[in-house]
Amino acid sequence: MKQSEQQEQEFLSVCCSRDYELLTGEKTMTQKDYVRITYLVNALGYTQYLQLLIGRYMDMALIEEEHEEREHEIYLEYPEYYEDEGIFEEMEQWIDDFIKTVPKEKREYYRQAIARKEEVTSMLRKKNYHNLADNPYITVYTGTGSFEDKEVVKITTGSEVLRIKAPQIFINTGSETVIPPIEGIKDNPSVYTNTSIMEMKELPERLVIVGGGYIGLEFASMYASFGAKVTVLESYPQFISREDRDIADSVKETLEKKGISFILNAKVQEIKGNTVVYRNAENGETHVLDADAILLATGRRPNTRELRLEAAGVEGNESGAIIVDEFLKTTNPQIRAIGDVKGGLQFTYISLDDYRIIREDLFGKQQRTLNDRDPVSYSVFIDPPLSR
Repeated sequence: MKQSEQQEQEFLSVCCSRDYELLTGEKTMTQKDYVRITYLVNALGYTQYLQLLIGRYMDMALIEEEHEEREHEIYLEYPEYYEDEGIFEEMEQWIDDFIKTVPKEKREYYRQAIARKEEVTSMLRKKNYHNLADNPYITVYTGTGSFEDKEVVKITTGSEVLRIKAPQIFINTGSETVIPPIEGIKDNPSVYTNTSIMEMKELPERLVIVGGGYIGLEFASMYASFGAKVTVLESYPQFISREDRDIADSVKETLEKKGISFILNAKVQEIKGNTVVYRNAENGETHVLDADAILLATGRRPNTRELRLEAAGVEGNESGAIIVDEFLKTTNPQIRAIGDVKGGLQFTYISLDDYRIIREDLFGKQQRTLNDRDPVSYSVFIDPPLSR
């Protein structure tokens, strides 16, 4: 049966929308799907169809309801595209070949993405550095800083030790990854933090993420989109407990459709090489998971351990966060803390708003404080994003 060019394009557009999930096993393939995909391969050619499928539907977008209805209409108009049973053996071989091809394509996309990330971050670091270093009123020291007393900071560089005294000192040392006391983590080449995993040049086929918070979910979504088989181990019984249950359930369902597996109540006991041993907190059963990479997404804490805050009269809380008042002054009023180092929400724009509070306090009318900041909007960069 001969179709008009417009009818054929409509058929191709409607049908390609869900093929990625079918061909990679995300959804169950029916007899109708087998025949339809064969038609598409014949109509477009193998290479063009493959490029269309990988390029346009890499995000595994679900087919819209109206497309499903239109596909049924197309089935009624062109039943021979769906009912030819003689092509199934040929199709099965093509499917096998296709599934082997997609991961290769995705691995290359991952390599390109990491290379591009290196270019962008290197450029931004240089730009930010020179924005400061090239200013005649600013001196940049590269080294490790710690307090000697309430107004003196010691800086240890690669070649010398310097001491700087100032009437106003601002701490903005950020946060660091929490490394849990799990046996087998130290010096394990299979274990990564959210920083070090971004240096990995090859896409892991199996990624186990320890921790189901926002950082863990963002990496789970990203690596699943690249084609990794992702399993998230969450120690708590509830998925993203901060969110309303309907929102949390929707996020979980969306990520599971990307092929991500979630195991709740999972208490990691040890890591043996590239094998994660965890215990189910509900029934006490022990399980193991093999992985090509293990990501620790177990939270972040203020980066204060090497600062010797006590020497400066600066107090912190039990998590290491610096205690501040509404104007970001510490228990030593000459010293202020900005951003992640004081605890609370860890977003770049929070640090920027901290600057605004200090600027207003020093040079303005002292009208901005921490007390008038709420509510704070935030986004979780999963696919699709969660924002509120």
